[in-house]
Amino acid sequence: MQTIDQILPNSRRTVPQIYMYDDTSFPDWIKIGQTTRDDVNVRIDEQHPITEPHKTYHLLWHDNAFYADGSGESFSDHDLHDCLRRMGKELFGEWCRCSLREAQAAYVAVCHRNTHIEAVRDLDYPMRDEQEQAVKQTADYFVKMDKEEPDRPSHYLWNAKMRFGKTFATYQLAKRMGA
Repeated sequence: MQTIDQILPNSRRTVPQIYMYDDTSFPDWIKIGQTTRDDVNVRIDEQHPITEPHKTYHLLWHDNAFYADGSGESFSDHDLHDCLRRMGKELFGEWCRCSLREAQAAYVAVCHRNTHIEAVRDLDYPMRDEQEQAVKQTADYFVKMDKEEPDRPSHYLWNAKMRFGKTFATYQLAKRMGA
């Protein structure tokens, strides 16, 4: 099977990005936008053709706009705007009256396809390789045992050192297995 690079060798893949910036002209508001440019500053500069020393905006944060489930699907800034509305935030176009932490929490929620937001969760931690391996082996074991002996409860012991992150890995296992 050919890859996209083999089929279209001169094509350039774009990575959709979400960006957030503030502007001294609009205190307490954050602009949340989207671009496929390699450098989000180029897109922001198009919106603000004024250069230093009269620049009134400041890039606060940016990241890719792909869902965290590995599907390769992307989301848009409109998804973040909708999430912020559900959080009770005031929006005017792409501008939102919120803190950076609240805007980042909306990003994390959308990234994980979470439609219900209970609290501001603006941090997102990936599993380390050893945690990923433990979760995969355990999930595979439980699936295998459920097929072979469905009436017998399965047990799996992690002989993990201190600082392994057993609670975090257990939570990730539960998420992976839909528990």
